[in-house]
Amino acid sequence: MLCARGVNFPYSVIGIRLSAIGYRHSAFGRCSFQLIPFCARRRLGERSSVPEALDDSSRTRLVGSAFSPDEHGNRMPTAESRMPNAIVTRVRLPLALIAAVLSATAADAQTRVMHLGARAASMGGAFTGVADDSTAFYWNPAGIALGRFLSAGVYYGREESDRDGRVFEDRAGGLSLEYTFMGVAFTQYRQSAGEGDARRGLDTFDVTVSVLQSLPLDNLVVAGNVHYLSGTTSVADVDTGSSSWDVDLGVMYEPTLDVRFGVMLSHLREARFVLPEDDDRLRVPRHARAGVSFRLPRSFLVAFDVDLSTQGSGLDTWRELSLGAEKGFFDQRAFLRAGLRAETGSELGSRPAFSVGGGVQLWKLELELAYLGSSASRDEAYWFGLTLAR
Repeated sequence: MLCARGVNFPYSVIGIRLSAIGYRHSAFGRCSFQLIPFCARRRLGERSSVPEALDDSSRTRLVGSAFSPDEHGNRMPTAESRMPNAIVTRVRLPLALIAAVLSATAADAQTRVMHLGARAASMGGAFTGVADDSTAFYWNPAGIALGRFLSAGVYYGREESDRDGRVFEDRAGGLSLEYTFMGVAFTQYRQSAGEGDARRGLDTFDVTVSVLQSLPLDNLVVAGNVHYLSGTTSVADVDTGSSSWDVDLGVMYEPTLDVRFGVMLSHLREARFVLPEDDDRLRVPRHARAGVSFRLPRSFLVAFDVDLSTQGSGLDTWRELSLGAEKGFFDQRAFLRAGLRAETGSELGSRPAFSVGGGVQLWKLELELAYLGSSASRDEAYWFGLTLAR
């Protein structure tokens, strides 16, 4: 929801309409209640703040032609001001809309899907329809219900991308705990673009709580994330700290044991952070992604992901297509993984990239590594993961 310096923009607009036509009580609360006394004073008249020393003509000019003061200084409606309230509404509402929009400006951060976690990264980011490891909270929290009964994992990685000379660098590391119907994660994200005076960055410490709910339809799970974000924005060498919160929504459907469909809607509230020396705020745009996975014979897994909304910002926008595969060995105690990803709708072309990785399970401990690369070294990433599960 768009915010205008503490005023909820859509609700305030409705509140203005209600107050302008004279309703004194509204379900929308504070915004409409604050405006009603102002409208009532304009209709009923109140004591003028114009100094008594002024003569009647001067007082009339200062107060306005729609009102004329009596001998006690009260503002009384003139014949010209006796008009329907709807006409007054038409004048005030556009002004209120303009003021709200101008005071709610925000700069968009560039939306890029970080391939969080070694398993997801090694499968090229085709993980929305899988999401059953310690990074499920990020890819699709509904997948927690279909994963391990109890798991705790740590993850760390770094990604770099060169987009026509502008270099983006992302780092993330953290800890997650998941238990059948809920989860909690603590993640440090560091994102930056450019160098020197042109450098822009956003560092956030993200506390994520995931809650799951199964639906009457068998094997359909809906889950939500609530994020508390403590962030620092940087422009050149100037940093500013602020905090925000956000929500995600994930859905996972498993019609059979071999097929899963997943949808992830991220940053629904579009968290905002204060920018240094500026009235604007940095906004994290919403993003939607869908995926499907198939479990095939001989411990083989294939997954496919597609962006439902664009990544990037400004003129540099694209949608990502991801394909990943996983093969298990030695009774699912060792894994090899590979993935491909490409962009569509980008002015920079398809920008294909590949990824490889693997994992090994020792007792209840799972160790995973991943590498992502591309031609001409445009994209590169490394990920490490360690999970304790039962």
